[in-house]
Amino acid sequence: MFRTGLLVLLAGVSVACLGLGAEILRGDLSSETQLDFDIGATEATSALLAFDPAQHTMDIVISIEPLDQAGDMNIVIVTDAGTRFQVLGSFAACTEEDNLRRCERQLPMLPSEQVGAWRIEAQRTDSTIATSVDVQVNWVPISS
Repeated sequence: MFRTGLLVLLAGVSVACLGLGAEILRGDLSSETQLDFDIGATEATSALLAFDPAQHTMDIVISIEPLDQAGDMNIVIVTDAGTRFQVLGSFAACTEEDNLRRCERQLPMLPSEQVGAWRIEAQRTDSTIATSVDVQVNWVPISS
């Protein structure tokens, strides 16, 4: 219990210090970031708060708006240690809702990674329209 309380406190302090979007509700941990592509831009980067990846798996939801963003997009999570995880490379398994594309992905528990500010990097080939990408990570605790 002490470790969990300390983790929540550290995560809250990290959010306040880093200005990253994160929520701690009923013990649920989630973090969220948004990447914006202006017309002509092919790359975007943002920060994401990582909650104890050594004790949680990650359910990731990527929402891309507008729906008419043509061509696939490459999205990578980069940890503090520099490890890169591709979480999107193709729209093939994504669903379409209203005016957005929704892509769900998962990452396993990462025993060697720590709480901290990770980076989200996105690249696209079609830069003819402005596009917004929302990345939400729900941190699911591993029962021991």
